[in-house]
Amino acid sequence: MIRYKIKNSLTLISLLSLTLLITSCGSNSSGSGSGSSSSSSSSSLSSSEGTYSILDYFPLSVGFKAVIKHTYNGETKYISSYIDSTTTIDGKNAFVRKFYNQDGTLLETNYEYVDASGYYEYIRECGGWIKLYPGQFSVGDTYTFNKQCSFDSEQVDISYQVTVLGEEQVSTPLGSFPALKIKRVITYNSDSFNVQEILYTYAVKGIGGILSYGYNSEDNSDESEEVVYLEINNKTYGSMNNIPDYVITPW
Repeated sequence: MIRYKIKNSLTLISLLSLTLLITSCGSNSSGSGSGSSSSSSSSSLSSSEGTYSILDYFPLSVGFKAVIKHTYNGETKYISSYIDSTTTIDGKNAFVRKFYNQDGTLLETNYEYVDASGYYEYIRECGGWIKLYPGQFSVGDTYTFNKQCSFDSEQVDISYQVTVLGEEQVSTPLGSFPALKIKRVITYNSDSFNVQEILYTYAVKGIGGILSYGYNSEDNSDESEEVVYLEINNKTYGSMNNIPDYVITPW
């Protein structure tokens, strides 16, 4: 059975971006490393007055580099994320984000775009550019869309809902930051399966997503992702010492 999964490209998350992947069941459990509890922590939620801009909380820039620690059902692996260029797709100046396995091989290439109207990702199987976040949002806001996509000739109806829950102080290997906590509920329906994912992402102003965790109903799996090293807009967060020696980065 094929599992369709929305993944945080922290950028994931953006924990580094949001992307639709096609993966076989159990593929996330492969890779080196053993499971470990997250070193991240967070405090209680609070609400703040005002409106937030997507440009502040999911920034994109050439030269962005990140290493993400991904834990799935107790197994851990590391994924590198690197924005190395831009290109034009359907009239939009898209950022080219590449993901790499921990052995240095290319995992996938994403195309992303952000402006005052929202955060978009190009997903060919869903007809092109998909708006994943609105341009502005406040605590309590919910954004939804429904889309029909085609993967290997199988039609999949995707229901996507994003809710901004509030502000929370979060401590990760990158440091301690006030962050927006965002909940996403994604449901996939086809003739052969019905799967729901519930995902929580913490996004920091000027940095993007730094921590994500969630649950998948298909195999009752838990998974989490946290950024352990980040370079964005000529600033560095975290240390390469957070990354095991066996991880090969593309830079």
